[in-house]
Amino acid sequence: MKTINCCLLIIILIFFCGISAFAQAPLLAYYENVSGGLKVRYANGSELYADRLNFGDEIPIGSTIITEDGDFVEIELKNGSIIRINENTNFTIAAIQGYNGADENVFEMYVGKFRAIAAKTTGEERYRIRTRTAVCGIRGTDTGIEALYDETVGGNIGAKVFVFDGEVEVTKIDAITQKELGKITLKSGQWANTAAVQFIPTYMAPAEKKEFMRGLQFKELDPTKVPGHTVSSMGTETVILPGDTGDIDRGASQEEPEWFKNLREILGMEIGTVTIGDVTYAKAVLQPTLKIDDFRLVLYLPLIYQSNMFDPDDWYQPDGNNEWSFGFDAKYEDDLGGRIGDIFADLILKIKSLEYGELRDDFFLKLGNLNNITIGHGLIMRDYANDADFPSVRRLGFNVGADFDAVGFELMSNDLALACRGTPEILGARFYVRPAGKSFPLAFGLTGVVDFNPANALEGYTGPTETGDPMFFNFGLDMEFPLMEEEAFGLVLFADLGCMLPYFREAVPGGIEPGFAFDAIMHGPSGEETLSNYGIAAGLLGNVAEFDWRLEARYYTGVFKPAFYNTLYDRQRGMYVYEVVDYLLNPGDPENQISTFGIYGEGTYTMDKVFSFTAGYLLPLDFVDDGVEIADDDYFVLKFALEPGVIPVVGIYFQIIYERTRFVNTIVEGEENDLTLFDANTVLKTAVGYPLTENIHLIFYFTTALKKDTDTGEIIYDGNGRPEVATTISFETQISF
Repeated sequence: MKTINCCLLIIILIFFCGISAFAQAPLLAYYENVSGGLKVRYANGSELYADRLNFGDEIPIGSTIITEDGDFVEIELKNGSIIRINENTNFTIAAIQGYNGADENVFEMYVGKFRAIAAKTTGEERYRIRTRTAVCGIRGTDTGIEALYDETVGGNIGAKVFVFDGEVEVTKIDAITQKELGKITLKSGQWANTAAVQFIPTYMAPAEKKEFMRGLQFKELDPTKVPGHTVSSMGTETVILPGDTGDIDRGASQEEPEWFKNLREILGMEIGTVTIGDVTYAKAVLQPTLKIDDFRLVLYLPLIYQSNMFDPDDWYQPDGNNEWSFGFDAKYEDDLGGRIGDIFADLILKIKSLEYGELRDDFFLKLGNLNNITIGHGLIMRDYANDADFPSVRRLGFNVGADFDAVGFELMSNDLALACRGTPEILGARFYVRPAGKSFPLAFGLTGVVDFNPANALEGYTGPTETGDPMFFNFGLDMEFPLMEEEAFGLVLFADLGCMLPYFREAVPGGIEPGFAFDAIMHGPSGEETLSNYGIAAGLLGNVAEFDWRLEARYYTGVFKPAFYNTLYDRQRGMYVYEVVDYLLNPGDPENQISTFGIYGEGTYTMDKVFSFTAGYLLPLDFVDDGVEIADDDYFVLKFALEPGVIPVVGIYFQIIYERTRFVNTIVEGEENDLTLFDANTVLKTAVGYPLTENIHLIFYFTTALKKDTDTGEIIYDGNGRPEVATTISFETQISF
């Protein structure tokens, strides 16, 4: 009997010694005392400041760790659990499981933010975390809590509980009475706010997860060494229960295979609706993306339909073209050349964008729906956009350039698909030379751009139709001298000269004969002709770090306009045809003899992965018989983009582009001249995105586009001969894998 009692006593002593060892106070693993005010307040009220703390010190149970601006603390429990305490936090170690009879680990935080990765060794570990408005019960999880405090209302306004891995039971309590107000369970990737109207689990958007994790990344302690945790393929800690080996090879890395990671980054999809004109379509679009260094290719494989996605007759056909026919249209039955051209056109329409490099690089290439094609310094073509009416009209633009030290070139086409069908629209080229090479980078350039069929924009117009079926030929000379072109600072001097010479395929009654209309250049009443229909620009462009800018003076006469081919050109080219015809038929009209001087300034500031902002304005002054007056044809551009993940918690991101001619005139005399801020003189594009999850984003698009006949693709005009503008509204869900 004595032997039994002795053995029992030994077992009890061993048990309590084990509990005592297990229940030792947490250790101070690391801290940073940026504020100089970091301290530990003991249960008896005495305080120990950071200058007397050492790594490895025990933090007595009942103590409160107090951090201020810029401080943080990392502590480790004897069972391997780790805790990171953020700045401006009061964190109390209320109890340690097994110490003084405590059956759980208890921590309190009434203001601040912390993250705890709880160890799971025996399966009996229990943790409870308390704030003023929440009590959280956890077992072997990766959890964070932020207790909010607002001095303007004089107190606590709620707690945010976020679970990176595992499950947490959260009880909402009244901050004053401590009465229970509700209970929920949060799982991996979910969070809740006790101050929200609805106390429910909510999935973390990427931006929210980023914000929650802000200040909670461990610096000294290693989350992967917490018992019961390992790093998953998503980079977070995954709980492994005792005895659960599963399929995990503990001797191998848990990183996902490289081929699978690459495949996931390539695939992308959109589903939703799009309103084009007055018709709403459903859509499903695959958008595979391939990116290698500076090379980026995005495909666009759309199925846009009204009611039956399996009926090709119900699919949306841009400009009347069935892009999935690949030459099997009935109209190509006896036309082999047309069939081959349609095959190539339909194939290349599947390219949304292909990009390599930028303008002024040694080599650049752009293909697809483009909004910034510029040749040279932009007197003839600057920021030309073939995507102004996307997605109601899709084009495959082409822009390429190469610099070979002493010589270089730039080429462009607004639509290779049309060129494949033998009906090119706009083609352009620039060739330049540097007599001394880049050692003395003075360069001289020659530019030519032609619009082969600007009058096709008038198909469907019921007004005057005798336009002579013209072509617009633009020619230019330029010179530049880069004083410096570096990432930190750049400055380039430039000067350009350009003109526009129309060519008519047919005669126009009243005096325009077929061929080149040279009287557009030597223009005026008979015997009083002067050099006209040209433009001159000179100025500076450059950058200061992330800020790009340009400032230039412009002088132009006749119907020539600086940046003749610009963002708005596709919407206005039909009206340009009538301006040119009127200019040639009425050389004595004072309106056709005006010379304009303008000052244009533009600036762009980009903060990488945060936002970009562009603003520009052209102030034009007309030289008339009575002196100088502000001209109507000004130009205004405003662009703003906010990147994903910038707005905390909410995660909304957006882009707004607004470009317009006759901007001030519309504000001052809009009603009198039948102008609005959203007519054919405007390009408006807006996109607002919201990340539902890391891989699923909800996008809302609102744009303006020329109204076109859905069967023929012809532009619809109003009673005043102006193109009508329709809104394109699109809701879509973007899915990545």
